[in-house]
Order: sequence, then structure tokens, then C-alpha cells
Amino acid sequence: MDNIGDKQEQLIAMLDQQNELTDEQLASILQDVDAVALARENANVSAAVAQRHGYGVDTDAAWREWQAKHEQKSVATRHYIMYTVAAIAASLLLIFSIKTLTTVQPSADDGSYVAFQPTTNNDGITLTSASGRSVTLAQSATDANAMATAKQINEHLNLPEGTATQRLTVSIPDGKSYHLLLPDETEVWLFAGTRLVYPSRFVGEERRVELQGEAYFKVKADAAHPFIIKANQLEARVVGTELAVKNYADEPNSVTLINGKVMVTNTKTKQTVALSPEQKTILSGNRLEVSAESAETYQYWRDGYLYFDDARLADVARSLGRCYNVGVVIENEDIVNTRMRFFCLRSEPLSKAIKMFNALGEFEAELRDNTLYIK
Repeated sequence: MDNIGDKQEQLIAMLDQQNELTDEQLASILQDVDAVALARENANVSAAVAQRHGYGVDTDAAWREWQAKHEQKSVATRHYIMYTVAAIAASLLLIFSIKTLTTVQPSADDGSYVAFQPTTNNDGITLTSASGRSVTLAQSATDANAMATAKQINEHLNLPEGTATQRLTVSIPDGKSYHLLLPDETEVWLFAGTRLVYPSRFVGEERRVELQGEAYFKVKADAAHPFIIKANQLEARVVGTELAVKNYADEPNSVTLINGKVMVTNTKTKQTVALSPEQKTILSGNRLEVSAESAETYQYWRDGYLYFDDARLADVARSLGRCYNVGVVIENEDIVNTRMRFFCLRSEPLSKAIKMFNALGEFEAELRDNTLYIK
């Protein structure tokens, strides 16, 4: 048996156990880049992990399908090591984190850092028309998992075909996310604390939307009608592509290109940059700066994960707060800028996310009165 086959057999033996993997077994998986890449590339394994919430899985059948898929396919070595596999039989979700320390930024006078303050809006995901009519699209995370189409949304608002175009606003409160299909068949994944404004029908030479928050766009190709995303001071102009846009009030505005082409303009200074795949532009001060960025990070977010690779603890903490709509305070200023990797399903309950976070061994997080304290 070749080397890849040996790795597969070893991985099967580990995952087929009916108890948790030991630290040594987990370490051996994570240190073997080829084995991790094999597991990551199999969409069926990812789907099986998602079924951990109550569905039975034929582990042997899933593995045989995975092995057959890769029989005649070369395996590309990943440029980083990451968490990717689960003990399906035991319905386990593993987490992998690495930390290194960097320079600490100034914090509050009492030595703590407020990473996130929760909102009081406990409403569901809402849709509002220009006329003021409002409907609730989803109340729970389960409701928001399915994609809502423009036709369904127009029916919610009683906007039959032929109705004059209306300006619509979909609002995602902290603690929720939503998947939306726009009238032109562009897909949008909207994350917590986000608002998207778009028309009930696209008319004219351009397809324009406005974003406040964070979203992943899979834009329907239409060279004759460019798709334009207005995000505060940034404007992204695309024809057909995938990109991630972030413009929360408490974070730097940014656009990351996954594939295709995009032109990003600073509407205040008129500076424009052209991005290539796996590049990111961030508004620093009043200027756009371009750097390399992994597309995979954003694809994981699109697919329902909290995923960070070499991110500051402060950024991870802020996202945890926004995802679960809880306050987050980092009590020790010495760890605010700790670099780390963190990976877990956004559908996990907060208690599970805290347990995973504490499993890092370097931090201790505790929930008290709807505030997560990290030290």
C-alpha cells in the first residue's frame, strides 16, 4: 500500500474509536499535512460532521466514498495546518488552536479590554420595504439555514410580479445569520449585525446594493450590468465573482476577493484598486491598502463556521460576542493581541463554544450575567 493509503488506514483507525481522540492521536493528525488535506477536501465528511446533531452516519460507507473520490486524484499540500476532521461515530467536533504572542495594544485603565457590547434587539431577521411594511423572515438559527429567494421575499411583502420596484432592507441582528438569493440570482450570506439594502427588482444598467456589517457575495455573472456594493466609504464594482465585504462600525472596512475580478474605490478620495484572487484591501486611515489573504478563511465563514487563522484574541472575542450577542471582556491586557487559530461551528450553543475556547489551555472564559470574561 502506498504512503497515502497508509495514512488513510491510520486515520480510519483513529476515527472509528468510540471515545475521544487522545492528545497524541490528535497531534499526529494535525502534524500530517497530507492526511489533513485529504480529510478537508471531502465534502461528505464535512456534511457528516454537520449531522452530529442527531442523524445516524454510516462511517464505513462515507469513508469508502471519500477514498474512491481521491483514488485517481493528487493531493495538494496545504500551506497551513488546521482543524478538519471529526470522530463521526462519537459525534465529536474537534478544535485546533495555536498561539504566539505579539505586542500588546493599550487597554482600559482597569487593565481590561471590552471586545464587544451586546445589543438589546432580540427580534428575528426582518425585512422592511420602502413603504414601511415589515415582516419577520426567521426567528431561529434553524430557520435561517435555508436560502430565501427573492420571489419568496416578495411574496412575504405581497409584491406580485409587475409591481413597481421597491427598496428593501433585510436586517440581521447580532446572534443570527441569513442566506439570501437576490432578484438577479446573486447569492448573499449575511452575518450577525448586518443590514443589506437592495431593490425588489434590478433595473437599469447597474445592480446596486448597500451593506452595513459583513457578507459573502457570490455574484451572478452579467457583464452588461455590473454589480456594485456600497459599503460606507468603499464601493466594490464586480461583474461575476465571489467576494467578502466587511464594514462594521467598530472594525476597519475591507473587501476580500475570493475569485474573479473586482475594482474597489474609496468614494471619499476616489482612489481605486484592482484586486486579484486571494487579495484583500483594507481602508487604513483614508487610504486603501492591499495585501494577500487566504480565501479559505472566508469560505469557512460562508459555510457556517467561526474560523480564524493567525488572528488576534481581541478579534476572535469580538466575533464570539457578535455571533452569540453577549458582552465580551478580556480581563488581562497582556493577552489582547495574542495571535491564535480558532475553529468551531456557529450553530454550536455558546456553552459548547466556551468549552472549545477553554480547551486551548492558554485562556479561561466564563459567562456571567450575559458577559463572557476571558483571562
